[in-house]
Amino acid sequence: MNIPEEQAKNGISFVGFNQNQTCLAVGSNAGFYIWRAFPFGKCFGGMHEGSIKIVEMLFSTSLVAIVGSGDQPEFSSRKLHLWNTKSGTSICDLTFLSPIQGVKMNQQRLVVVLENKIHVYNLERVEVIYSLDIIDDGPHVGPEGAPPPRPLIPGLAALCPSTNYLAYPCSTTRGAVMLVDTSPPPTPGPAAPASATPSATAAGVAATQPSPPRKSTIIAHENPVVALCFNQQGNMLATASAKGTCIRVWSIPEGAQIAEFRRSSHKRAHIYSLCFSLDSSLLAATADSGTVHIFAMEGRSSGAKAFAYCRLKQAQPSIASFSPDNQYVHVAVAEGLFQRWRLPPVHNSGSKKDCTFEEYYSLSERVDEPPRQAPPS
Repeated sequence: MNIPEEQAKNGISFVGFNQNQTCLAVGSNAGFYIWRAFPFGKCFGGMHEGSIKIVEMLFSTSLVAIVGSGDQPEFSSRKLHLWNTKSGTSICDLTFLSPIQGVKMNQQRLVVVLENKIHVYNLERVEVIYSLDIIDDGPHVGPEGAPPPRPLIPGLAALCPSTNYLAYPCSTTRGAVMLVDTSPPPTPGPAAPASATPSATAAGVAATQPSPPRKSTIIAHENPVVALCFNQQGNMLATASAKGTCIRVWSIPEGAQIAEFRRSSHKRAHIYSLCFSLDSSLLAATADSGTVHIFAMEGRSSGAKAFAYCRLKQAQPSIASFSPDNQYVHVAVAEGLFQRWRLPPVHNSGSKKDCTFEEYYSLSERVDEPPRQAPPS
């Protein structure tokens, strides 16, 4: 999650869990850090040469994709570094013509989201295989020379951890989501050099384009989509719109709605993030109401509400994940705190229960400092 400058505290500009929810990556004006979620501890002390605005881990491996904030030429917001945390060196760099808004990885794909384009790479060869337009609202109507419309949430995209399905909002006026199967192998062609500018290779100058990927559109909501995520198994996609009253779950690849959860019947909110538990039995949604909503997938009914809540002290941008045993919810908030909450037993009685606060840690302090047992004020 990119943290807006006006909401960033303690120099932190990015927080994000890895694909299996075991680690938390933090980007700051002093480099980047990687923390283990349970038990909490620092895994990587960081690269301190520049300000980092995006950190994307590849599960728990030593490969990390980082993007700078542009305060130094080497860490331009247009340059992506594939970084080895063991050796502390850059494996290769990719330079783009516009600022990078988001990065996603799995074992086979590297996805780079720009303002109006998405570049999909074969991760092993670091070769562009697809270049996709983000907004698909039909022909662009506007003054001559005016830029095309931009997504409501810059950089928003989801890449499935176990398959090569990619999803991203593709409309600025409705809740349409583009589902792209990036798994077909590319047409054989010369590999793009690691330092190549993707704008050239994506246009077919330095690499032969494969046949177009299989794409389909899911009309998920009436309003533009602001949050989405895949489950670990790759057969479900959760979405939330700018209205923020409901979260819907879709079957993949069919695109059929299989669940709808009601955050509120009338009160709007901005949904910051969505996250499935590793076994796909739970779904978490963080919102600007200062609440993390926990929904149960089993025994769900249309319009079901959350069975449990984490009530944060402050309404700040936040993301959530689950422990492997589904006993805890882990929440990282923009002010630079990691919080652990214990979940109540799952139930579908219609009553709601609060999660129990366990402890919190500062993401900007030493690992040997003890956790705080009282909720942050």
